[in-house]
Amino acid sequence: MKKVNEKSTHLSKGTSKVEAYRQKITEQFDEIEEMMNKQIHLTNPKAVEEKLYGVNYKWHFISEEDRDFYQGCKFALENGLKW
Repeated sequence: MKKVNEKSTHLSKGTSKVEAYRQKITEQFDEIEEMMNKQIHLTNPKAVEEKLYGVNYKWHFISEEDRDFYQGCKFALENGLKW
């Protein structure tokens, strides 16, 4: 019986790590959104590009909504469009 509890604890620790990772991604997207709203992609495109690159490799953890947002940011950045 004790082994089951240990596995259960291990699973919950693993789940919390995934949730913490997703929370970090959410924070990164919040930063990108703030930069886009302030039009920083027009005044300092390199900074926005670096932020986008920071979430690019986490693609399989990113929600469909955030993927759409990411692609919109890339489009605005590449074409010099106001947000």
